[in-house]
Amino acid sequence: MREHLYNRLPASLQNLLVTAYGWRLRRRRFGEEFEEFSAFLEESERLDPARHAAYQDERLRAIVAHAYDTVPHYRMVMDERGLAPSDIAGVGDLPKLPVLTRDEVVADPGRFVSTAVRRRHTRTTSTSGTTGCPLRVTWDRRISAVNSACTGRVRRWAGFPAGRRYATLEGRPVIPLAQ
Repeated sequence: MREHLYNRLPASLQNLLVTAYGWRLRRRRFGEEFEEFSAFLEESERLDPARHAAYQDERLRAIVAHAYDTVPHYRMVMDERGLAPSDIAGVGDLPKLPVLTRDEVVADPGRFVSTAVRRRHTRTTSTSGTTGCPLRVTWDRRISAVNSACTGRVRRWAGFPAGRRYATLEGRPVIPLAQ
């Protein structure tokens, strides 16, 4: 619906809306949460291997408990296998959980959305479908900042300095095809 309205607007208003949308994305991607997570990533690079492994196990336990409590798919899968969150103590217990398949997500994407997240704070988009079938993915607002921080770390490792401007090419049309 919004795209249909956008396509009918004069080019000057389209330019204004694209600019406003870009500023909104920038604020979401590079705001306070981005700074916090970037600092965490920087610090985590220097953890000794034992502390890093302990942290991974700690976070895995929290994620499994969260998934069991709030994500319908994971509660069902774990109940079918007679697993409780306490059965997953660390990375070594991951083989107890089944591998998630693309077909499972395509069949019922809503089954993978946490009930702990308000729907108005989520965004659903599709992958490009390069495997032949686009995949609908839903995430909360915070993941944009987390993803940008991770991408920034990879760029830094590759020698691309933080703060340097860049362009991202995506599959969204900015100008209607008929224009």
